[in-house]
Amino acid sequence: MEIATADPGKRSVGIAGSFSLNTLTGSTNALVNGTATGGQQLSLTANALTVNAQRSGDLFALSASGSGAPGKDGIAIAGSVSINRITHSTQANITGGKTTIATNITLKAEDTSKIFAIGGAVGFGGKAGFGAGIAVNQINNTVKANSHSTVLDQMGALSLSALNHGQIKAITGSLGIAAQQGGIGGAGTVSVNNLTLNTEASLTNTSRTSSLAAATGAITLLAQNQANIASLAGAVGIGNQGGFGAAVAYNGITSNTNAFISGATLATGSTVEIKAEGAASIQSLTLGVGGGRDIGLGGSVAINLIRGGTRAYLNGNASLIAAGQIRLNAIDNSTIEGLAGGIAGSTKAAIGAAISVNDITTSTTSYIEQSSVTSQTAGVSTLAQGNATIRTITVGGAGAGKVAIGGSVAVNLIRNTVDSHIGNSATVNAAQDITLQAIEASTLEAKGGALAGAGT
Repeated sequence: MEIATADPGKRSVGIAGSFSLNTLTGSTNALVNGTATGGQQLSLTANALTVNAQRSGDLFALSASGSGAPGKDGIAIAGSVSINRITHSTQANITGGKTTIATNITLKAEDTSKIFAIGGAVGFGGKAGFGAGIAVNQINNTVKANSHSTVLDQMGALSLSALNHGQIKAITGSLGIAAQQGGIGGAGTVSVNNLTLNTEASLTNTSRTSSLAAATGAITLLAQNQANIASLAGAVGIGNQGGFGAAVAYNGITSNTNAFISGATLATGSTVEIKAEGAASIQSLTLGVGGGRDIGLGGSVAINLIRGGTRAYLNGNASLIAAGQIRLNAIDNSTIEGLAGGIAGSTKAAIGAAISVNDITTSTTSYIEQSSVTSQTAGVSTLAQGNATIRTITVGGAGAGKVAIGGSVAVNLIRNTVDSHIGNSATVNAAQDITLQAIEASTLEAKGGALAGAGT
């Protein structure tokens, strides 16, 4: 935090600036490696096996600056830049060898990362006051729970969970005030928030000793993403003669969630569930305000994007036999809620404008390909469900004594692909129903307006 002041009785310039860079990086791995030096395969025998990798990272950042030069010819300039980044890798793995477990095998990898960032700048001058705030917040995390190229001879349940939860909360503002005769106040804010989550729960090239009886416990794979961005970006410029305020916000989420069995040979006397869950949400408020005697300009631009894929599948010549139900579920929920506004006021001329772009483009897929699947007493089901919601308000407003112009532009897009299928040389046998479901539900509520009032 930095504050600069100047003598109000003299021609003066006050300049203040702050810069903040915060980074969290790291890897957390829990590993059972059954491959020794030279390629020798090792064996592990135990009553139960739990492989657990957990990581959390909370980053709080405060960056602010203020400058004051309130004299008649005073100029105040303040700027703030805040950059915050988290990059994590979290993995729970069993690789190679032979694992013999009397009861249950559990693999769990989990990451819960959060950024809470506040940044701002205030410039208070007589002749001119300028404030500028810039914030960049990024989370890029990978979480995997995987069994690869190994023999798993458990008698109980086999559970793999990969949980990836990321959150960004950002407040960024700027204020520019010029109070003296002929003063000009300007403020600009830029907020960039980007969240990328890659999550995988998988059994690849994993088998069970064929001479053993089937395990009595369920086989469960869960890959789960939860991504959230909450952003507030504002700019206010007020001057005796003119005031200008502009705010720009970009919020982007990329979520890739995969739960799958590939190239594995497995059997259980219970059920099998392969589940991929993706949830992404953005809440955005972007506002630019400008006011002055002769002219006022206020504008905002908000861009909110959600991208990614959610998949639950069997492929790669997998062989799966279960006494009970076999379920593959891929479920995605994506939501954008935004308010973008530009407000301006003046005794002569004012222009207020707002632009909003909101886009959800995702794919949700559940399928069985190139695999042999058998449910001995129940059914087999694949479900792909994609839910997308956009709710936005975009308003540009202006009030002036002579000329007032208000305008708004809103672009809202939902482009989802939802697919559930069995094919490409797949063989599926079931004692009961074989069910395929693809469900897509979209909600788009957009309100836009332009208000302008002028009179003498």
